[in-house]
Parts: sequence; C-alpha cells; structure tokens
Amino acid sequence: MLAESFRYPLRARTARDAVAVCTGLVLVALLLLRAARALWPDPFALVPALLALVPTVLFAGYLGRVLAAEPRSSATAFSWSAANLRTGARVVAVAAVYLLPAVLALALTAFVLLSGGGGMLLTLAPTLALLVTVVALYTLPAAVAAAGRNGLRSGFRRASLGGLASGSYFFAWTVATSLVVSVWSLLTAVATATPAAILLAIVFAYAHVVAARLVGEGLDRSRWQPA
Repeated sequence: MLAESFRYPLRARTARDAVAVCTGLVLVALLLLRAARALWPDPFALVPALLALVPTVLFAGYLGRVLAAEPRSSATAFSWSAANLRTGARVVAVAAVYLLPAVLALALTAFVLLSGGGGMLLTLAPTLALLVTVVALYTLPAAVAAAGRNGLRSGFRRASLGGLASGSYFFAWTVATSLVVSVWSLLTAVATATPAAILLAIVFAYAHVVAARLVGEGLDRSRWQPA
C-alpha cells in the first residue's frame, strides 16, 4: 500500500501530467497570496486573495477525486472541468465544517493562554484542543471521500464515518498526515519568489497526491463504506 501510493503520481503519463498541473496551481496560489499580503491593508488585497481560491479549489478537486477513486482504478487525470470545480468546492466545504471545531478549540486555548487564565482551565484547554483537532483530522478524509463518491450530503452523514477503527486506515492516515504536515512546515520556511519555491511546489503537489492516494487505499482496506 505504501510503496504503491508513492509510485502512484509517477506510474502513468496522466498522473505525471496531473502533478505538473497541480504544481502550477500551487505556484499561482502562492503568488496571488503574496500579492495580497503585499497590498494589505489596502482593500484591493481582497482581489488576489479571492483569485487564489480558484487554483486552490481546482487542486482540492483533484485531490478529492484521487481520494475517492476506486482502489484498482487507473491513474486519475487532471480535468479543467466544472465537475472538478464542484468536487473541489465539496472538499473545501467539508473541510471547513469538519475543521471548524478544531479552529474554535485552538482559539479558546489561545485566549486562555493570552488572558493569563490558570488552574483547571489552563490544563484542560490545550488537551481539549489537541483531542478535537485529532478527531477532526482523522474523520475528515472519510467525509471527503464520501462526498466525492455520493455527493456533499454523504460527507455529513454519521454513517460515512463508520469503520475507521482499523489498522490499515490508522497506518495510512498517520503516514499521510506526517507527510502533509512536513511539506506545510517547509512551505512556511521558503520565500515565494525563489528557485527553491518552485522545487517545493513540486514536492508539495506530489506529497498531497501521495497522501490522498494512501488514505484512499487505507479507507478501502478498512470496513468503511460511504453512506
């Protein structure tokens, strides 16, 4: 499962072309966000920030299709279609809803720490934030895969989150999460307008495709079934 997932973005021309397109989308999004940061706090900063949503949604759509693909299907080709945009919008919507509790828990923890709160609250807030974040991230791929296969409503059905207590899914999720966190950490350390940023965009796109395929394989080897 692990070796096949790492080979997946390179095993066919369609997959290699898709990674190349995704690399371009990552670069475009980074450049637009850099432009928005340079313009801030001018209201015109909203223009490049909103435009950055287009490559982001397209990239998310491709990852959603890879995650939801059947385990023995051929390499997923990138598509400049409305269907890919719809899939990307589903992925973004599902991710926003599932990660909202984690964001709120982290915000509560930050508030407690900054306000100088103490006692039991200071102990419980970070623990609660960590627990909520892990649960949200653990269930998110199943919700995204369900939404990709059966529509947006499927991603929010409780039945679509069953069967995740399996060794295959836990292993796939752990490796995929470590991979994604690592490339996001690198992304924050590299300036946008440098040759290193281009190399990092390639690694970033490749790592996310691998992670999506790996988690998809883990889901299909578990007892998970989309509702």
